[in-house]
Amino acid sequence: MSSLDTATVAKRYSRALFEVLSEKDELTSGAADLQAIRQIFLSNPKLGLALSDNSLSESDRKALLQPMLDNASTQTVKNFIEMVFDYARMTDIVAIIDQFEILNDEANKTVHADITSAVPLSEEQEQRISQAFAKRVGANKVILNSTVDADILGGVVLQSSGVTYDGSVKAKLNKIRRMLLN
Repeated sequence: MSSLDTATVAKRYSRALFEVLSEKDELTSGAADLQAIRQIFLSNPKLGLALSDNSLSESDRKALLQPMLDNASTQTVKNFIEMVFDYARMTDIVAIIDQFEILNDEANKTVHADITSAVPLSEEQEQRISQAFAKRVGANKVILNSTVDADILGGVVLQSSGVTYDGSVKAKLNKIRRMLLN
């Protein structure tokens, strides 16, 4: 029997977790717990390996796991962590949580977008752009990840779900340049 790849594991585990949290009306608290757990693993890249390392005693591995169990606010998330540990899938936990977030975002009509501007945007500007983009794509909420790149000269470039909306001055100048050359 071959072992399952991380993507397959992530889809299966995240779907089951999402369904149980939904049934128990624990999606909000469960999602918050999962974000905190993901941050722990991202801050400690070798933690998944340590929790799966059979050269460590099971009691030592469980001691590493205990703070996550203690800090989870729902029994469902605690059970999930224990199950992933028991099935030796701790190296896959970030991928599982990432896949869970995709399911949760779809259910809540939340869209993530990267926005690039020539100068830092104010909170009000980000909020207006977020609201306009949410209306355009039929989302309830848009979460923006902002970066500054002076090379775009002005305006903004927004990227979401593989689609780029380029409203930069640089793009407009390039368009005018192409029109003049033709």
